[in-house]
Amino acid sequence: DGQYQLKAIAMALEQLEDLPLTVMMDAPQVKNNGGADHLVYLAQRFPNMSFVIRRIMYPSMPFMVEAMYQAKNIYAECSWFHTRNAITMFSRHFGADRILFSLGKKGNGGAAMAAVTFADITEEEKDMIRWGNFKRLFPEATVKAIDNQVKNSYWTPFVEAGKVPD
Repeated sequence: DGQYQLKAIAMALEQLEDLPLTVMMDAPQVKNNGGADHLVYLAQRFPNMSFVIRRIMYPSMPFMVEAMYQAKNIYAECSWFHTRNAITMFSRHFGADRILFSLGKKGNGGAAMAAVTFADITEEEKDMIRWGNFKRLFPEATVKAIDNQVKNSYWTPFVEAGKVPD
């Protein structure tokens, strides 16, 4: 962290500009390497790419809100939110179609599942967050491929059906 600025990857992304690419970064990485300004620069410079930010906790919320207001191709991964009503707030301000669930390093799985389950949003929006947005951004991926990485027996039924097994 801090060894390079996010803007530095622009030259590499130019080589991939014509591909339907989704770039994933962790919030601490963004915060320590240029912050919202650099993230917004990349998102605006490459409007056909999607930028998914993972590991968003309360210290990262302000820059994520700022960045998401400025660029529609910035998405938030919500399993590390751990802030009361964050999913509801992000859904209302940016749309549930810009929130993804459970990508990257696992946070507190139970808390993350509960946050989606009890968010004050529609069931359709919860389905988008649990799985629909992932399928839209990563159409070739399967839940089994991801489940093999997560190693959480509750993850697959949660994202597919919106509930954990009895």
